[in-house]
Amino acid sequence: YVPQPDTGDIEQKLLNVLTNLIPGLEYSAPHAFRNAMVRAHLMYGRFASELKDDVDYVDIDARFRKLTDLTSDEFMGLCFGILSKYTNATIQSFAANSASLFLRKDMFQQTAVGDVKISKFWKELSATPDDFHKTFKKLAGHSDFTLFRSRPLYSSGDNFFCIDPGFLAEKLETGAFWRTFLSIPGKEAKDAFMAFSGRVFERYINWLMSESVGTDNAHNIFFPSPRYESDGSEVCDGLVLCGSDAVFMEYKGSMFTAASKYSGNPSRLRAEIEEKLIHSPGGGRKGIEQLAECISRTCRRKEPERILGVDLSRVLRIFPLLILKDGIGDAPMINAFLNHRFQNTPNLSRKTIRPRVLTPLFC
Repeated sequence: YVPQPDTGDIEQKLLNVLTNLIPGLEYSAPHAFRNAMVRAHLMYGRFASELKDDVDYVDIDARFRKLTDLTSDEFMGLCFGILSKYTNATIQSFAANSASLFLRKDMFQQTAVGDVKISKFWKELSATPDDFHKTFKKLAGHSDFTLFRSRPLYSSGDNFFCIDPGFLAEKLETGAFWRTFLSIPGKEAKDAFMAFSGRVFERYINWLMSESVGTDNAHNIFFPSPRYESDGSEVCDGLVLCGSDAVFMEYKGSMFTAASKYSGNPSRLRAEIEEKLIHSPGGGRKGIEQLAECISRTCRRKEPERILGVDLSRVLRIFPLLILKDGIGDAPMINAFLNHRFQNTPNLSRKTIRPRVLTPLFC
Protein backbone atom coordinates (compact mmCIF):
# COMPACT_ATOMS: atom_id res chain seq x y z
CA TYR A 1 0.00 0.00 0.00
CA VAL A 2 1.34 3.42 -1.00
CA PRO A 3 -0.30 6.30 0.96
CA GLN A 4 -1.26 9.39 -1.07
CA PRO A 5 -1.93 13.00 0.04
CA ASP A 6 -5.54 13.98 0.76
CA THR A 7 -7.26 15.82 -2.07
CA GLY A 8 -10.67 17.24 -2.88
CA ASP A 9 -10.24 16.62 -6.61
CA ILE A 10 -12.43 13.68 -7.67
CA GLU A 11 -10.11 12.53 -10.49
CA GLN A 12 -7.08 12.63 -8.22
CA LYS A 13 -8.94 10.63 -5.57
CA LEU A 14 -9.82 7.98 -8.12
CA LEU A 15 -6.22 7.82 -9.37
CA ASN A 16 -4.88 7.53 -5.81
CA VAL A 17 -7.14 4.54 -5.16
CA LEU A 18 -6.38 3.02 -8.59
CA THR A 19 -2.64 3.18 -7.93
CA ASN A 20 -3.12 0.73 -5.05
CA LEU A 21 -5.92 -1.37 -6.54
CA ILE A 22 -4.36 -2.26 -9.92
CA PRO A 23 -1.45 -4.39 -8.60
CA GLY A 24 -3.64 -6.11 -6.01
CA LEU A 25 -6.24 -6.98 -8.61
CA GLU A 26 -3.71 -8.29 -11.14
CA TYR A 27 -1.96 -10.51 -8.60
CA SER A 28 -4.90 -11.65 -6.46
CA ALA A 29 -8.08 -11.73 -8.55
CA PRO A 30 -9.39 -14.96 -10.12
CA HIS A 31 -8.35 -15.41 -13.74
CA ALA A 32 -10.05 -17.22 -16.61
CA PHE A 33 -7.03 -19.31 -17.64
CA ARG A 34 -8.91 -21.25 -20.32
CA ASN A 35 -10.10 -18.06 -22.02
CA ALA A 36 -6.59 -16.59 -21.90
CA MET A 37 -5.03 -19.65 -23.53
CA VAL A 38 -7.54 -19.81 -26.37
CA ARG A 39 -7.36 -16.05 -26.92
CA ALA A 40 -3.55 -16.19 -27.23
CA HIS A 41 -3.74 -19.14 -29.64
CA LEU A 42 -6.25 -17.32 -31.86
CA MET A 43 -4.67 -13.87 -31.76
CA TYR A 44 -1.04 -14.78 -32.41
CA GLY A 45 -1.87 -17.59 -34.81
CA ARG A 46 -5.06 -17.26 -36.83
CA PHE A 47 -5.80 -13.53 -36.65
CA ALA A 48 -2.21 -12.31 -36.96
CA SER A 49 -1.84 -14.49 -40.08
CA GLU A 50 -4.97 -12.97 -41.60
CA LEU A 51 -3.27 -9.55 -41.54
CA LYS A 52 -0.21 -10.49 -43.65
CA ASP A 53 -0.90 -7.57 -45.98
CA ASP A 54 -0.92 -5.06 -43.13
CA VAL A 55 1.69 -2.31 -43.48
CA ASP A 56 3.04 -3.10 -40.00
CA TYR A 57 2.75 -6.89 -40.24
CA VAL A 58 5.06 -8.89 -37.98
CA ASP A 59 5.21 -12.69 -38.14
CA ILE A 60 5.07 -13.20 -34.38
CA ASP A 61 5.41 -16.97 -34.55
CA ALA A 62 8.44 -16.85 -36.87
CA ARG A 63 10.15 -14.18 -34.78
CA PHE A 64 9.44 -16.06 -31.54
CA ARG A 65 10.78 -19.26 -33.06
CA LYS A 66 13.97 -17.50 -34.11
CA LEU A 67 14.44 -16.18 -30.57
CA THR A 68 13.61 -19.34 -28.64
CA ASP A 69 13.76 -22.23 -31.17
CA LEU A 70 10.13 -22.94 -30.18
CA THR A 71 6.93 -22.28 -32.08
CA SER A 72 4.36 -20.35 -30.07
CA ASP A 73 2.14 -23.47 -30.03
CA GLU A 74 5.00 -25.62 -28.66
CA PHE A 75 5.70 -22.98 -26.02
CA MET A 76 2.04 -22.73 -24.99
CA GLY A 77 1.68 -26.52 -24.98
CA LEU A 78 4.62 -27.01 -22.62
CA CYS A 79 3.37 -24.20 -20.36
CA PHE A 80 -0.03 -25.90 -20.32
CA GLY A 81 1.60 -29.18 -19.27
CA ILE A 82 3.15 -27.50 -16.23
CA LEU A 83 -0.01 -25.56 -15.47
CA SER A 84 -2.11 -28.73 -15.47
CA LYS A 85 0.27 -30.26 -12.92
CA TYR A 86 -0.11 -27.34 -10.51
CA THR A 87 -3.84 -26.82 -10.95
CA ASN A 88 -4.34 -30.50 -10.05
CA ALA A 89 -2.04 -30.38 -7.01
CA THR A 90 -3.65 -30.98 -3.60
CA ILE A 91 -2.60 -30.93 0.04
CA GLN A 92 -3.01 -34.71 0.02
CA SER A 93 -0.68 -35.21 -2.94
CA PHE A 94 1.92 -32.97 -1.31
CA ALA A 95 1.62 -34.81 2.02
CA ALA A 96 2.08 -38.14 0.25
CA ASN A 97 5.09 -36.88 -1.73
CA SER A 98 6.64 -33.49 -0.98
CA ALA A 99 8.59 -33.65 -4.25
CA SER A 100 5.32 -33.60 -6.19
CA LEU A 101 5.36 -29.78 -6.23
CA PHE A 102 8.70 -29.70 -8.04
CA LEU A 103 9.41 -30.04 -11.75
CA ARG A 104 12.31 -32.08 -13.03
CA LYS A 105 14.31 -31.25 -16.16
CA ASP A 106 13.37 -34.61 -17.68
CA MET A 107 9.61 -33.91 -17.31
CA PHE A 108 8.96 -33.64 -21.07
CA GLN A 109 11.42 -36.27 -22.32
CA GLN A 110 8.65 -38.49 -23.70
CA THR A 111 7.17 -35.71 -25.84
CA ALA A 112 7.88 -35.12 -29.54
CA VAL A 113 9.30 -31.65 -28.90
CA GLY A 114 12.91 -32.82 -28.50
CA ASP A 115 15.59 -32.41 -25.81
CA VAL A 116 17.23 -29.30 -27.30
CA LYS A 117 13.96 -27.38 -27.47
CA ILE A 118 12.92 -28.50 -23.99
CA SER A 119 16.23 -27.29 -22.60
CA LYS A 120 15.65 -23.89 -24.20
CA PHE A 121 12.09 -23.87 -22.84
CA TRP A 122 13.33 -24.31 -19.25
CA LYS A 123 15.83 -21.52 -19.83
CA GLU A 124 13.08 -19.26 -21.17
CA LEU A 125 10.84 -19.75 -18.14
CA SER A 126 13.22 -20.05 -15.20
CA ALA A 127 15.72 -18.03 -13.20
CA THR A 128 18.12 -18.68 -10.35
CA PRO A 129 18.09 -16.64 -7.12
CA ASP A 130 21.03 -14.60 -8.47
CA ASP A 131 19.12 -13.87 -11.68
CA PHE A 132 16.11 -12.70 -9.70
CA HIS A 133 18.27 -10.50 -7.49
CA LYS A 134 19.81 -8.72 -10.48
CA THR A 135 16.37 -8.05 -11.98
CA PHE A 136 14.94 -6.96 -8.63
CA LYS A 137 17.19 -3.90 -8.60
CA LYS A 138 15.61 -2.63 -11.84
CA LEU A 139 11.93 -2.89 -10.85
CA ALA A 140 9.51 0.03 -11.21
CA GLY A 141 8.24 0.07 -7.62
CA HIS A 142 7.07 -1.84 -4.56
CA SER A 143 4.29 -3.62 -6.45
CA ASP A 144 6.29 -4.59 -9.54
CA PHE A 145 6.38 -8.38 -9.82
CA THR A 146 7.46 -8.47 -13.46
CA LEU A 147 10.58 -10.46 -12.55
CA PHE A 148 8.36 -13.40 -11.49
CA ARG A 149 5.93 -12.86 -14.34
CA SER A 150 8.69 -13.03 -16.95
CA ARG A 151 10.36 -16.02 -15.23
CA PRO A 152 7.66 -17.87 -13.26
CA LEU A 153 9.89 -20.89 -12.47
CA TYR A 154 12.49 -20.89 -9.68
CA SER A 155 15.53 -22.91 -10.75
CA SER A 156 17.58 -24.98 -8.30
CA GLY A 157 19.87 -27.67 -9.67
CA ASP A 158 17.85 -30.19 -11.67
CA ASN A 159 14.56 -29.02 -10.19
CA PHE A 160 12.19 -26.15 -10.84
CA PHE A 161 9.38 -24.75 -8.74
CA CYS A 162 6.46 -22.70 -10.07
CA ILE A 163 6.31 -19.50 -8.00
CA ASP A 164 2.69 -18.80 -8.92
CA PRO A 165 0.48 -20.69 -11.41
CA GLY A 166 -1.21 -17.36 -12.23
CA PHE A 167 2.11 -15.95 -13.47
CA LEU A 168 2.69 -19.12 -15.49
CA ALA A 169 -0.75 -18.81 -17.11
CA GLU A 170 0.00 -15.18 -17.92
CA LYS A 171 3.33 -16.22 -19.45
CA LEU A 172 1.50 -18.77 -21.58
CA GLU A 173 -0.84 -16.07 -22.85
CA THR A 174 1.57 -13.17 -23.38
CA GLY A 175 5.03 -14.77 -23.62
CA ALA A 176 5.25 -14.73 -27.43
CA PHE A 177 3.91 -11.16 -27.58
CA TRP A 178 6.36 -9.64 -25.07
CA ARG A 179 9.35 -11.68 -26.29
CA THR A 180 8.70 -10.36 -29.81
CA PHE A 181 8.12 -6.78 -28.65
CA LEU A 182 11.32 -6.65 -26.57
CA SER A 183 13.38 -8.01 -29.48
CA ILE A 184 12.33 -5.17 -31.82
CA PRO A 185 14.92 -2.38 -32.00
CA GLY A 186 13.93 1.30 -31.81
CA LYS A 187 10.84 3.16 -30.63
CA GLU A 188 9.37 3.64 -34.10
CA ALA A 189 9.45 -0.09 -34.89
CA LYS A 190 8.07 -0.92 -31.43
CA ASP A 191 5.20 1.55 -31.94
CA ALA A 192 4.44 -0.03 -35.32
CA PHE A 193 4.32 -3.48 -33.73
CA MET A 194 1.95 -2.21 -31.03
CA ALA A 195 -0.27 -0.69 -33.74
CA PHE A 196 -0.31 -4.01 -35.59
CA SER A 197 -1.10 -5.85 -32.35
CA GLY A 198 -4.01 -3.47 -31.81
CA ARG A 199 -5.43 -4.36 -35.21
CA VAL A 200 -5.06 -8.07 -34.40
CA PHE A 201 -6.99 -7.44 -31.17
CA GLU A 202 -9.70 -5.59 -33.12
CA ARG A 203 -10.07 -8.52 -35.52
CA TYR A 204 -10.28 -10.96 -32.60
CA ILE A 205 -12.99 -8.92 -30.79
CA ASN A 206 -15.02 -8.51 -33.99
CA TRP A 207 -14.84 -12.27 -34.56
CA LEU A 208 -15.83 -12.93 -30.93
CA MET A 209 -18.80 -10.56 -31.18
CA SER A 210 -19.88 -12.01 -34.53
CA GLU A 211 -19.76 -15.54 -33.13
CA SER A 212 -21.71 -14.50 -30.03
CA VAL A 213 -24.41 -12.52 -31.80
CA GLY A 214 -24.61 -14.63 -34.95
CA THR A 215 -26.25 -13.69 -38.24
CA ASP A 216 -29.78 -14.92 -37.48
CA ASN A 217 -30.55 -13.15 -34.22
CA ALA A 218 -34.01 -11.70 -33.61
CA HIS A 219 -32.81 -9.24 -30.98
CA ASN A 220 -29.21 -8.22 -31.70
CA ILE A 221 -27.37 -7.14 -34.83
CA PHE A 222 -23.60 -6.64 -34.78
CA PHE A 223 -21.79 -4.32 -37.22
CA PRO A 224 -17.98 -4.63 -37.26
CA SER A 225 -16.13 -1.43 -38.24
CA PRO A 226 -19.25 0.54 -39.35
CA ARG A 227 -18.61 3.38 -41.86
CA TYR A 228 -20.02 6.88 -42.43
CA GLU A 229 -22.08 7.28 -45.59
CA SER A 230 -20.49 10.67 -46.30
CA ASP A 231 -16.82 9.67 -46.66
CA GLY A 232 -16.50 5.96 -45.80
CA SER A 233 -14.37 6.60 -42.72
CA GLU A 234 -14.80 4.34 -39.67
CA VAL A 235 -17.44 5.34 -37.12
CA CYS A 236 -16.16 3.09 -34.31
CA ASP A 237 -14.65 -0.38 -33.94
CA GLY A 238 -18.00 -2.11 -33.45
CA LEU A 239 -21.72 -1.37 -33.08
CA VAL A 240 -24.56 -3.50 -31.71
CA LEU A 241 -28.24 -2.75 -32.24
CA CYS A 242 -30.72 -4.33 -29.83
CA GLY A 243 -34.22 -3.04 -30.47
CA SER A 244 -34.21 0.59 -29.31
CA ASP A 245 -30.71 0.30 -27.81
CA ALA A 246 -27.36 0.92 -29.51
CA VAL A 247 -23.93 -0.02 -28.15
CA PHE A 248 -20.99 1.96 -29.61
CA MET A 249 -17.68 0.17 -29.00
CA GLU A 250 -14.00 1.04 -29.14
CA TYR A 251 -11.30 -1.61 -28.61
CA LYS A 252 -7.87 -0.75 -27.25
CA GLY A 253 -5.10 -3.33 -27.56
CA SER A 254 -2.46 -1.09 -25.93
CA MET A 255 -0.54 -2.58 -23.01
CA PHE A 256 0.32 -0.37 -20.04
CA THR A 257 3.89 -0.12 -18.76
CA ALA A 258 5.08 -1.46 -15.41
CA ALA A 259 6.13 2.08 -14.47
CA SER A 260 2.55 3.37 -14.78
CA LYS A 261 0.90 0.45 -12.98
CA TYR A 262 3.35 -0.59 -10.28
CA SER A 263 5.42 2.46 -9.30
CA GLY A 264 2.82 3.81 -6.85
CA ASN A 265 2.87 7.13 -8.74
CA PRO A 266 -0.62 8.45 -9.67
CA SER A 267 0.89 11.04 -12.04
CA ARG A 268 2.54 8.35 -14.15
CA LEU A 269 -0.70 6.38 -14.21
CA ARG A 270 -2.71 9.45 -15.25
CA ALA A 271 -0.27 10.27 -18.07
CA GLU A 272 -0.52 6.79 -19.58
CA ILE A 273 -4.32 6.61 -19.24
CA GLU A 274 -4.51 10.00 -20.98
CA GLU A 275 -2.20 8.91 -23.79
CA LYS A 276 -3.72 5.48 -24.46
CA LEU A 277 -7.40 5.87 -23.59
CA ILE A 278 -8.29 9.56 -24.00
CA HIS A 279 -6.07 11.41 -26.50
CA SER A 280 -2.60 11.07 -27.97
CA PRO A 281 0.21 13.59 -27.27
CA GLY A 282 -0.30 14.91 -30.80
CA GLY A 283 -3.93 15.72 -30.04
CA GLY A 284 -5.55 12.73 -31.78
CA ARG A 285 -8.64 11.23 -30.19
CA LYS A 286 -8.32 7.91 -28.37
CA GLY A 287 -10.83 5.65 -26.66
CA ILE A 288 -13.41 7.71 -24.83
CA GLU A 289 -12.93 10.79 -27.04
CA GLN A 290 -13.46 8.60 -30.11
CA LEU A 291 -16.70 7.30 -28.59
CA ALA A 292 -17.87 10.83 -27.72
CA GLU A 293 -17.13 11.99 -31.27
CA CYS A 294 -18.98 9.19 -33.09
CA ILE A 295 -22.00 9.33 -30.77
CA SER A 296 -22.21 13.09 -31.18
CA ARG A 297 -22.03 12.86 -34.98
CA THR A 298 -24.53 10.03 -35.46
CA CYS A 299 -27.04 10.59 -32.64
CA ARG A 300 -27.40 14.39 -32.38
CA ARG A 301 -30.85 15.90 -32.82
CA LYS A 302 -29.94 18.15 -35.73
CA GLU A 303 -28.72 16.63 -38.99
CA PRO A 304 -27.11 13.44 -37.63
CA GLU A 305 -24.65 11.71 -39.94
CA ARG A 306 -25.75 8.40 -41.44
CA ILE A 307 -23.97 5.07 -41.12
CA LEU A 308 -23.79 2.67 -44.09
CA GLY A 309 -26.28 -0.15 -43.62
CA VAL A 310 -27.27 0.93 -40.08
CA ASP A 311 -30.64 2.46 -39.16
CA LEU A 312 -30.48 4.42 -35.88
CA SER A 313 -33.94 5.98 -36.26
CA ARG A 314 -35.52 3.75 -33.60
CA VAL A 315 -32.68 4.06 -31.10
CA LEU A 316 -33.70 5.58 -27.76
CA ARG A 317 -30.73 4.56 -25.55
CA ILE A 318 -27.01 4.71 -26.28
CA PHE A 319 -24.36 2.69 -24.44
CA PRO A 320 -20.68 3.71 -24.85
CA LEU A 321 -18.40 0.68 -24.33
CA LEU A 322 -14.59 0.59 -24.14
CA ILE A 323 -12.95 -2.86 -24.37
CA LEU A 324 -9.32 -3.10 -23.20
CA LYS A 325 -6.77 -5.85 -23.73
CA ASP A 326 -4.74 -4.78 -20.69
CA GLY A 327 -5.85 -6.07 -17.29
CA ILE A 328 -6.21 -2.48 -16.10
CA GLY A 329 -9.71 -2.60 -17.61
CA ASP A 330 -10.84 -4.91 -14.79
CA ALA A 331 -9.65 -2.64 -11.98
CA PRO A 332 -12.32 -1.01 -9.78
CA MET A 333 -12.32 2.80 -10.23
CA ILE A 334 -10.92 2.76 -13.80
CA ASN A 335 -14.53 2.81 -15.05
CA ALA A 336 -15.39 5.70 -12.71
CA PHE A 337 -12.33 7.67 -13.78
CA LEU A 338 -12.95 7.18 -17.51
CA ASN A 339 -16.67 7.87 -17.17
CA HIS A 340 -15.92 11.11 -15.32
CA ARG A 341 -13.75 12.20 -18.24
CA PHE A 342 -16.29 10.96 -20.78
CA GLN A 343 -19.10 12.96 -19.19
CA ASN A 344 -16.95 16.08 -19.51
CA THR A 345 -15.87 15.77 -23.14
CA PRO A 346 -16.64 19.12 -24.80
CA ASN A 347 -18.25 17.76 -27.98
CA LEU A 348 -20.90 15.60 -26.28
CA SER A 349 -23.54 16.11 -23.61
CA ARG A 350 -26.91 14.58 -22.82
CA LYS A 351 -28.52 17.69 -24.28
CA THR A 352 -26.79 17.01 -27.61
CA ILE A 353 -28.72 13.80 -28.22
CA ARG A 354 -32.03 14.39 -26.40
CA PRO A 355 -34.61 12.85 -26.28
CA ARG A 356 -32.27 9.86 -26.57
CA VAL A 357 -30.69 8.69 -23.30
CA LEU A 358 -26.91 8.47 -22.98
CA THR A 359 -25.82 5.95 -20.34
CA PRO A 360 -22.54 6.17 -18.40
CA LEU A 361 -19.44 4.81 -20.11
CA PHE A 362 -18.70 1.12 -19.53
CA CYS A 363 -15.10 -0.13 -19.53
